[in-house]
Amino acid sequence: MENAGTPGRGRRMSVVTRVTRATSRLLEEMESLKGCFTGATVDFRTPCTASEDRMCHVVPKLSAWNELLFAARFELRELPGTFGKLSLEKLYEPSYEVFPHFDDYEFVQGGLVINWLIARHPCVISFQAAKSFFDYREVGLCSALRKNSWLKFLKLEWSNRMTSEVCSVVKRLTSLEELEFSGSTRFPEAMADALQTLIRSSSCLVALRLCCLAIFENKSKTIVEAVVRSHTLKEFVLSGFLVRGPYHVCPPRYQTIGSTLTTLQLPIGSKRMQTFLLEDIAENRTVRKLTLTSFITDEESVILVAKIFRKNNVLLRLNLISPLSHLGPEHQAVFDSWLEALGENCTLEELTLPLVMWSLPRWATLFQALSSRLSLKKLHIERSLSPADILPSLCSVLTATGAEEKVSLGHFDVMERTGLIKCKSVKQVYLHLQGCEVFRNDVLRQLPECSHLTRVAIRLSGEDPALSSAMANYLRVTSQLEELDLHVVCLHESVEPSTRWTVIFDALSQNMGVRKLGVFLDSPNREDYEELADAVTRSRSFRIFGFEGRSHAYAGVFLRRLSISIADNYTLLRVGIRWPEWDADFKGYRFAISDTTRRNFCLYARAARFVKAGVFDRYVATALERIYRYPALMEELATLSEASKTEIFDSVRDRLQSIRRMDDFMRFTGVVRDRVTCHPRGDGHTQLDDLNEDCWAHVRRYLKADDVNESATLVQKT
Repeated sequence: MENAGTPGRGRRMSVVTRVTRATSRLLEEMESLKGCFTGATVDFRTPCTASEDRMCHVVPKLSAWNELLFAARFELRELPGTFGKLSLEKLYEPSYEVFPHFDDYEFVQGGLVINWLIARHPCVISFQAAKSFFDYREVGLCSALRKNSWLKFLKLEWSNRMTSEVCSVVKRLTSLEELEFSGSTRFPEAMADALQTLIRSSSCLVALRLCCLAIFENKSKTIVEAVVRSHTLKEFVLSGFLVRGPYHVCPPRYQTIGSTLTTLQLPIGSKRMQTFLLEDIAENRTVRKLTLTSFITDEESVILVAKIFRKNNVLLRLNLISPLSHLGPEHQAVFDSWLEALGENCTLEELTLPLVMWSLPRWATLFQALSSRLSLKKLHIERSLSPADILPSLCSVLTATGAEEKVSLGHFDVMERTGLIKCKSVKQVYLHLQGCEVFRNDVLRQLPECSHLTRVAIRLSGEDPALSSAMANYLRVTSQLEELDLHVVCLHESVEPSTRWTVIFDALSQNMGVRKLGVFLDSPNREDYEELADAVTRSRSFRIFGFEGRSHAYAGVFLRRLSISIADNYTLLRVGIRWPEWDADFKGYRFAISDTTRRNFCLYARAARFVKAGVFDRYVATALERIYRYPALMEELATLSEASKTEIFDSVRDRLQSIRRMDDFMRFTGVVRDRVTCHPRGDGHTQLDDLNEDCWAHVRRYLKADDVNESATLVQKT
C-alpha cells in the first residue's frame, strides 16, 4: 500500500485531479460529443428505443459510438443470437497488448459514454471490463449500475483498488444471468458476502465463475453453501485457491445441491472436504461436469472415485487435477478395483487424471482397456510437476496399445526428443528452431506427417531460406492445425526476397485450417511487415490475430497496410496489437482495424439467430449471404448448434435459395405482395420485370436484403 508521500500516490492523485477537471468540461459539451478520428457524432440524449420488436437507434451507428468509446478501450458489439442486444466490452487485448495513449478529455469522454449506456440503454445487456477501468471510474460506474435493472452478463477483472462500493452494487444486480470475476488478487470478504446475498435473492442467475482468485476458506464455504441451495444456478466455477484462516472450517455437505446445477469446479481445501464432496457426488443426479483442483490422490480418494463410476450414471466429464500422489506399488488391488468400476460405467465420456496418479505399468493397463473395452471417449492426462523423462515411455506405450486417438497429453516443449511429436496423443507443441541444425531438420522433416497437431508454437530465425521453405511446406499441407504462434527474428536487412519470410506469409494466407494466429516479428525489413499484413487480410480462415512488433520505424507501415487491406476481410473477428511506442497517427489505424473486426463479428452475431432460433429476416439473410461465402465463419456458426457442419451448410443454402429469384426477394423484403410488375413504357427501355434470371443474379451480387429501405426509421423484427 502506497502512503500519501510516495511518488505513485502523487501521480495517481494528479491523474484524478486532471480527470475531474476534464469531466466538468465534458459535461458542458455532452450535446455535441464527437469522435476523435472522423468527428462522427451520435444522438447522445435520446433514450433507448429498443423494444421486443425494434432495435435501438444505437445499433445502426455502432461505428460512431465506438469512436467515442475507443479512448477508453471499449467497444459495442452485437450479441450472437439476439435481436439488437449489445455487449459493451473491452477491446480484444492479448496478454501483451499495449494501447495507444489518449489525452484526458478523450479518456473521460469514453468513460462517460460507458456510464451513460449502462444507466440509460436496456439494449446493452452485457458488460465486461479490465481491472484498469476501475482506477478512476469506479464511482461513475457504480452510480450507473444502481440505475440498471436489465443487465444479464457481467464480467469483471478484480482490482485491489476496488472498494466496498462495488460489492454493495453487485448484490443488487438480480437481473444477472451470468457473473464472472477474474484476477490474481485476494478476493475480498465483502464480495463473498455480497455474492451470497445475490445468489439467495436472484431468480435469474444461472452461472457464477470466480477465476484465479485467492479466497479465504471460510468465505468459500459461505458462497458454496448458497450455491448448492440455489434453484437457478447451472454452473459454478471456483478456479482459484483457498487461503486457510486462523479458524476451523467445517466443509459444506453437497447432497442438497439443487436440481439445476450441472457444472461444478472447486479447489480442494482439505481431505475432509474432498471426502464429503466425493461421497455426495456419487449420489448426485444433476452434475454433468465436475472439476476438482488440488485433488488429494490417495487410497481413500481412489476408492471414492470408483464408487462414483459405479453409482453415478449422469456425470459426463470428470476432471481431477493433482500435483502429488500417495499411491505406491502396494496399491495394486486398489487400481484393479478402480479400473473395474470404470469399465462398468457407460455414461462417462471424458476423464482427466494427473500423470502422477499411476505408475507406467498401470497406465499401460489402462490404455489397453481404453482401446478395447472402455466406453470412455477421451482421456486427458494432466502433467503438471511430472518429470519429462517419462514422456517417451508413455508415448511408446500409447502407440503399442493403440490408444493414441483416445488420449490427450496436452502441450509440451520439444527440446531434443523429436520423435515425441509423432505421438498422436500430443496435440500442442513448442518448437525452438534456432539452435541445433540436426534437431531443426529432423523436426521440419516430421512436421508434415503430424496431422494430429492442433496447436504449434515455433521460434524461427530469418536467415535460412531452406528453413523458410520447409515451414511454408508444412503450412500448405496441414489441415488440422487450429492455432499457430510464430516468433520470427530477422537480424540483418536483406535484399533478396528468398531470404525473407515471403514464402511463409504466402503459405499462411493459403492455409484453411488455422483459426488463431499469433506473430512476433522483429525485422529490419519493411517488406516483411507489409507482406505479413497482406497475408493476414488475404486469409479466409483466421478469426483471431495477435501481433507484437519491435521495430518502431515500421509500426506505421504495418498498421496502415493492415487498416486498409482489412476492409475486404470478413473472417477476422478479433485483432490485438502491441508495439513499444504508439505515434498519434497510429490511433486512427488501430480504430479502423477494430471497427472492421466489429463489423465482421456483428454479421456473425446476426447469422447466429438463424442457427439458434431459426429466424430468417432481412438482417439475418444479409449476414448469411455474406458469411456463406466463408467456410471458416460457417464452421463458427455450426459450433452454436448440435447439428453437424453439413446440416448447417445445407440449411443455410436452402434458405438463401428461397430468396434467389426476383419475386421471392421482393416479397421477402416487403417491396411487393405477390410479384414484380412494372407499368408499360412507351420508349421500349428495359424495365425491372424484363430481367431474366441471369441478369437478376448479377444484380443480386450487389443487392442485399438490408439495402431495401424501410418506411420506418427503426428496424422491424420479423
